[in-house]
Amino acid sequence: MTGQTLKPTAVAEIVDAHALDGDTPQTLFTQIHACLTALGRDVLINFDTGYHGVGIRATFQGEAGDLPRPLFDALYKITSPLLGCEIEDWHDQKQTCGRLMIGRSDGVFLDCEDIDGDWDYQRYIDLETLADMKFPEPKDGSEPLLVPE
Repeated sequence: MTGQTLKPTAVAEIVDAHALDGDTPQTLFTQIHACLTALGRDVLINFDTGYHGVGIRATFQGEAGDLPRPLFDALYKITSPLLGCEIEDWHDQKQTCGRLMIGRSDGVFLDCEDIDGDWDYQRYIDLETLADMKFPEPKDGSEPLLVPE
């Protein structure tokens, strides 16, 4: 399927055929990866933290179109655990921006920096860290919101 351009209806059918409802970050990432492999696509997740939450925009690599909603929702949910694999206190970081590139065959690459340039991450994420993670319980609003852009 690599190299082929799929019609939006075909993409939606492939996404719908994959369960994207994992109850742990590791399970959800495995489901997302299987879906991307079936689609023959990579995904780019841009994120930007501010004082009012985290903005997230996800697209297929090299494409500007919208993702099917179930895939976007799964990527939205997995973004925080993926960032937490490398930046333990990422929720406390203000004015951080970057991107996660989820590839079908080469893992997840993190490219981000803080606005002051005090630190910069450019590396593949250690996905084994997901095994020890759980999705956080809903908070009382004290943590930044994840807001789709």
